[in-house]
Amino acid sequence: MTTTPTQNNVPSESPRDLKFNAGKIDEYVTSMGWTYTDRFGQKHYTIEGNNYLAQQAIAAFGYITLDSFEDGNTLTLPNQVLRLESTGEYYRWDGILPKIVPTNSTPETTGGIGVGKWLSVGDAVFRKEANKKFKYSVKLSDYMTLQEAATAAVDGLLIDIDYNFTDGETVDFGGKDLTIICKKSFISDGSIVFTNLGSGSIIEDISLKSESTPFVIYRFDENGAWRDSASVLAGLSQRRDKGYQPTVNDIDIWSSLSPTIQNQNINCELILGANCSGVTIIRPTGEFAIIRSIMNNNVTIQDPDFLGGKGGFGSIVFANYDGTAYGYGNKVIGGRVRYGSFSSIAFLRNKGYEGGVCGFESYRCGESGVKTWQNEVGPRSARCYELTFESITTIQCYYDGIDCNADYGTVTTRVDDYPVSQYPSGQLPTKHRIRHIFTEDAKGVGAWWDGQGVYVENVTTKHAHKTGVWSRGTNCILVNLTTIGCNSDNGSYNHLTCEGSDQIIGASVTVYSGISGYAIYAPGSQASNIYTNKGLGAGAVLLTAINNSRLGNTEIASQTGTATLRMRPSAYLVTNDGVKIDAVTQVSTPGAESASLTISPVQGGSYGKGMSLNAGGTGQMVIPAAGQLLGDVALTQNGTLAFYLDSGILKILYRREDGTFNRVTIG
Repeated sequence: MTTTPTQNNVPSESPRDLKFNAGKIDEYVTSMGWTYTDRFGQKHYTIEGNNYLAQQAIAAFGYITLDSFEDGNTLTLPNQVLRLESTGEYYRWDGILPKIVPTNSTPETTGGIGVGKWLSVGDAVFRKEANKKFKYSVKLSDYMTLQEAATAAVDGLLIDIDYNFTDGETVDFGGKDLTIICKKSFISDGSIVFTNLGSGSIIEDISLKSESTPFVIYRFDENGAWRDSASVLAGLSQRRDKGYQPTVNDIDIWSSLSPTIQNQNINCELILGANCSGVTIIRPTGEFAIIRSIMNNNVTIQDPDFLGGKGGFGSIVFANYDGTAYGYGNKVIGGRVRYGSFSSIAFLRNKGYEGGVCGFESYRCGESGVKTWQNEVGPRSARCYELTFESITTIQCYYDGIDCNADYGTVTTRVDDYPVSQYPSGQLPTKHRIRHIFTEDAKGVGAWWDGQGVYVENVTTKHAHKTGVWSRGTNCILVNLTTIGCNSDNGSYNHLTCEGSDQIIGASVTVYSGISGYAIYAPGSQASNIYTNKGLGAGAVLLTAINNSRLGNTEIASQTGTATLRMRPSAYLVTNDGVKIDAVTQVSTPGAESASLTISPVQGGSYGKGMSLNAGGTGQMVIPAAGQLLGDVALTQNGTLAFYLDSGILKILYRREDGTFNRVTIG
């Protein structure tokens, strides 16, 4: 029989109210309904209702994912979920918190599965992540094609299933600013083109995987040393973990490859096509992947980590040569690209210091680690200007560590660029900023560039097989350059080369025994604070001027007819150099050269009489004589003599080995 409660004020001690409330306690605990009604007619949540509220809160705020049953953990919140590594499934604890999970556990061994125990969330993690991030989320699995999902998306898109696209497939995002979260992979042997992806859009964790496994070459032995060509050919195989598809750049083996291998071009490529400026791609991964931005600005690739494909330019490419305007603001920040048939990063017709590369590593690519393209590509110049390259590491590139040249070969014309009449070949105002670079074991040049106004700071190249650091331009500022063990193939290369008139402020060149080439070959440049261990040989240092140096076996060159060595003791007190030594060309015919040498000390602030050799080409020595009588104190060492004029008569004062003096009149 149902008990009718009173309407007494709370708290009531009426037996009728106590009996009524006992029934309500049972309803609160055991009812599957969400609410119960108290004695005043007010509704309250049951335990089941509170569970429902918790589920709604979790749906609103999302799950917090934790690792793992195997590692052990403690759950303190109802929206924390724990991963079972063996299956990848996540579970939520539906019982009393905190829940302590020992190591090497499973859901079954730590409470069981069911209501009030562990509950599997299934794909809810992905669903809730999408709900958490976007007001209107769209999942790819709900649509037949990516285009359909892109059309339906408002501000977010979840790639929750693998997407096998057809080569050349285009997806138009309609100019929407989207956040695209990728939990699964894009798979194809071809390219997918994104267009009209609004500025500010973000693509997170995209995975690009080729469908086929190509034949690749691997150039390194078990110790990480370069293999010979025969071993590289013998190791040609299909694999996905390391190596790259050979190209025409692999000149040592190319002619020995079958046409099938030569013509393979297996990639999974994401192309940011028309109207994708301002897009950011975060943490892209993949196998034989390529990311190419065409005619866009302010595109950022952040923290890439993938094995590069073949393509035609590189693994990450910013190409803006289809129009006359330069691309700007395109950059790579952080991350790493492994292998890849061409360069890890390539820029074509980009300009502006906001663009470039920072904090990146290139590993064993088939061309250069970072490259600015040279000359014309397609209809016009692909040359780049004023880019920033900073904190870059390149390891064992098959060509160069970094290649920031604009002109290749001797250029006679440029299309939609500065004319050669204004800037000769190799002397464009590229003005790149190149800082904090480390390159190791490049098969070509460690780091090189051309152009004018390039600022270079803290560049170290180690074990480059050709030149370590090579400035092909002029009027560049080079600060703190280091080469270690370069020209390792002992070819016709120098260790640090400047072709034009640069300023070198700090250089250290370590040359391994038996290796040829100048330590520093910079006949038109000036340098200060330089060091080299270069010993006897063809030459150590060739410069226009050296300041504050400590060198042996120094060779000084000049582009004019006079080469001068100046010495300035008390450098911070005096105005003039203490001594200058001039070598003057008298005959410049190759093989029949003649020169004179003059040593001139400063006296009274000017350079007067000096001692000379071979003036006029007659082989004589000209010794100056003092213009007045000399006292014995003029000779401070035994076994020496001095010439002087006394009333117009030439005389000699000499000091014998025993320290006594004598004078002789010559006439």
